Amino acid sequence: MLILLIWPGAGAFAQLRAAFTPSKSSDCESLVTRFDNQSTGNPVSWQWNFGNGSTSTDKSPSASYTSPGTYTVKLTVKDASGATSTAQETVTVWALPKPDFTASPAKGCIPFDVTFTDKSDPSNGTISTWSWDFGDGTTGTGKSPVHTYNNVLKATVTLTVTNSNHCTASKVISNIVDAGAALTANFSISNKFVCTAPGTVTIANASSGPGTLTYKWDFGDGKTATGANPGSHTYTARGIYKIKLTVSNDRGCVATHTSDEINVANFKTDFQLPASVCENASASFTAATTPQADNITWSVDKGYINSWGSSTYFSPAGTGTVKVTMTADYGTCREPITKDIVVKPAPQAAFTTDQAAICDVPATVKLTDKSTGATSWNWTFGNSQTSTQQHPTATYNSLGYYTIRLTAGNASGCTSVSDQYIQVQKPVIYAYSSIASGCEGITPNFSAYSTTGDVITKYEWDFGDGSPKSTEATPSHTYSKAGSYNVKLTYTTANGCKGTVNLYSYNSIQVYKKPKPDFTSPQAPQVCGNNWVQFNGTTDVGNHFSWNFGDYNYGTSQRTQHSYREPGTYDVTFTVSNNGCDSSVTKKAFIKAVNPFPRFSMKPVDCDNRTEISFDDNSLGAITSWKWSWGDGKENAYTTKTAVVKHKYDRTGAYLVKLTVSDGTCTSTDSATINVYAPGAITINTDKSTLCGHETLRANLLTIDQSLYYSYYGYNWSSSDGTPPYWDYYNQQYVTFTNMKPGKNAIRFFAVNHQGCIDSSNKVVVDVHGPVAKFETPPVLECRGTELMFTDQTDISKGKPVKTWSFDFGDGTGAKTFTAPPFKYTYNRAGYFIPQMTVTDEDGCRSSASGNYLQVNGPNADFTPSSTLIPPGGDVWFYNTTSETGGYATYEWDFGDGTTSTADHPSKNYPVKGTYTVKLLVRDNNGCTDSIKKQIKVSSVSADFTFTPL
Repeated sequence: MLILLIWPGAGAFAQLRAAFTPSKSSDCESLVTRFDNQSTGNPVSWQWNFGNGSTSTDKSPSASYTSPGTYTVKLTVKDASGATSTAQETVTVWALPKPDFTASPAKGCIPFDVTFTDKSDPSNGTISTWSWDFGDGTTGTGKSPVHTYNNVLKATVTLTVTNSNHCTASKVISNIVDAGAALTANFSISNKFVCTAPGTVTIANASSGPGTLTYKWDFGDGKTATGANPGSHTYTARGIYKIKLTVSNDRGCVATHTSDEINVANFKTDFQLPASVCENASASFTAATTPQADNITWSVDKGYINSWGSSTYFSPAGTGTVKVTMTADYGTCREPITKDIVVKPAPQAAFTTDQAAICDVPATVKLTDKSTGATSWNWTFGNSQTSTQQHPTATYNSLGYYTIRLTAGNASGCTSVSDQYIQVQKPVIYAYSSIASGCEGITPNFSAYSTTGDVITKYEWDFGDGSPKSTEATPSHTYSKAGSYNVKLTYTTANGCKGTVNLYSYNSIQVYKKPKPDFTSPQAPQVCGNNWVQFNGTTDVGNHFSWNFGDYNYGTSQRTQHSYREPGTYDVTFTVSNNGCDSSVTKKAFIKAVNPFPRFSMKPVDCDNRTEISFDDNSLGAITSWKWSWGDGKENAYTTKTAVVKHKYDRTGAYLVKLTVSDGTCTSTDSATINVYAPGAITINTDKSTLCGHETLRANLLTIDQSLYYSYYGYNWSSSDGTPPYWDYYNQQYVTFTNMKPGKNAIRFFAVNHQGCIDSSNKVVVDVHGPVAKFETPPVLECRGTELMFTDQTDISKGKPVKTWSFDFGDGTGAKTFTAPPFKYTYNRAGYFIPQMTVTDEDGCRSSASGNYLQVNGPNADFTPSSTLIPPGGDVWFYNTTSETGGYATYEWDFGDGTTSTADHPSKNYPVKGTYTVKLLVRDNNGCTDSIKKQIKVSSVSADFTFTPL
């Protein structure tokens, strides 16, 4: 025998075990964390050693750490018996990284590139990100970026680094970069073409820049000079030369400028053309100049020149020898050249055909040449056949459309072309009937149509019923018997084409017999109330049925039933259709419906007592008894009229309610299905009881009987602070709330049932803490480039003090982080901006706010030239795309050659080769300015052509 003894106290108390979790296990520079006690076994006391010299006996205390390092936190718990258990965890305070960097070169003339080299110490871990503010309104990333300075300034550069522990620190070095004004080397020359050698050019120095300038000139012919103005220089030999100027200053900046090519009597003029051209063709002429000429013109003593430039087309105006002259301009130098071209006579191609109407293939077409001046003939017939005869014959073996082409030639090799189109197609005849089907005795009308214009001259209609045929063009015919009749047309056209066709779209006429309907009812001639009446229809033929019961109700079956809802005598009509042939029978006063008529309706539900359902009794007649069957196994009977009848149901469900009434002679019953919805139990919970305002709270729907409610449409979540919920449209089992207002907020769920009654869940209260961000934008409108001040108005009454302020000023430059006021920013573009601020408090809680719409006045200068590379003498249109905010702009254009304009969209002609810097300066009526520069290059563009006679 096995005896099992169980000690009564065993398992009565769980084993004592210390356990806890810090709310935050690490942070940068300092750490504030809460230790959530998770001990088990019913401890009665807690002894904490935070590792920083502090202790606590609270159950779930908080502690702060202000020095970098790793701290061991110990918890010792004790139960009522004196037993103890100890647990420990570590928390870490990371030291901030130590940013540092150098810049090289630190001094120069704009534009110049500066390389920034990172020298930062991560303190712990590694540096993961670098963020640079270069002090000129631009930012960058990367360990050692290269940045180009384009404005004169002494730049204060800021490096912000973040290490692998997500700790961030910044270093600012004032005036680390000294960007001086640009050094520009520039000069002009009197001309770029010298017609003879020796020849002289005059040089005018236009260089500029800061400090003391020195000059070195290289004239390209082995000779040099120094000094600001060399005056003129003489080239003694033919050739191509370039002048180079090197300018330097005492800051160590160097700039160079090299002129375009200077041609000293070094050009060759020629052009290419064919020896001859046919009078009905054109020829192309192509310039062959060295170097590329600035301008080329063409002329002929007979005919037409169709274009200008290095290549042109010539159209003859008669036969014979034509003189062609090309004139090339090289700067101020001009050289003409003349050549001959012979224009040869050409034949004139022409022909006729003997094509008549074609009823079938093969078809033969005879062709007759009518050309003048021709000695040879080449024919293509469009069917892969050809001929060289003067008067050929073409044979076509298939129907279709064909192009016949004659190419006539002469002894000089000139040709001429003539095309004609022929149609090899027999007529297509369509026969039509006005009616496709109908009842016996229908009379369709018939007609026919030819697609080719070859009209029908003879008709023979066969109506398919053995009746005499008709020779009329549009006959009519009556079909007296049911059946299917194939109709055919035999035709002859004006061109002798013959054939036989069936009706188009359908081959036959369908004729159907009319049905002979009748009906009876076993309930006729009288029925009590709304009791069912059986109707039995009969017919000899038919496939579709319809009933008119005389009370605006209808049926569609041969045998059907109907319930009358009002007392009265009714006419009944039965209609039978046999493929569209309809026949009806109507019986007057066929049936009489007499009282009593049971009638009842369900009243609106009282949501406070929703399982008690009320009904209005509206029955007709001298009723002596009422019997209600509620569908839940219960019944009530009355012998006196009760206007409103009530019944209370025990549970949710669908119930068939019946009312039977009697006047002692007739008894009648009516019924209706109703739905009863008892109040439902709904419970929810949340994943947090306390949280920062920026964090997301998830609320979960735990229990609900979804069959009671309009899911999705009838569900709603709410928070007492007005924060809207977010949920998946197709899954409302949980929702989230983000950016809730600090304070005690109640979360609830509501559902609307199918009767329109609202059920609500339990209420869950959460504690939201943190700042509420708010700031004020500058009230005064300023020009771009002006430093603006932003004022913080954040509410910290339900959180800790703010630790950082992050501003996104809305101009695309990215967010800037501050650790203390003042909050200053300079917009380098005019426009309308919406700044945003995000604050983070000492607990890490964040809040964001958008400021007022901020207007920054001034122009944003910009323009687009129609072309940046043009030939000498070309025009450039400047499309002004400047945007202006807050004022009215005026424009000052400098075209780089000493000319200016104040037009909105000017144009400029550049006659001389060179590179020109175009500057647009924009001012507005508020005193705001902006400028932009772009370059236009004026240069000849060479191309190569070959000639192919047309």
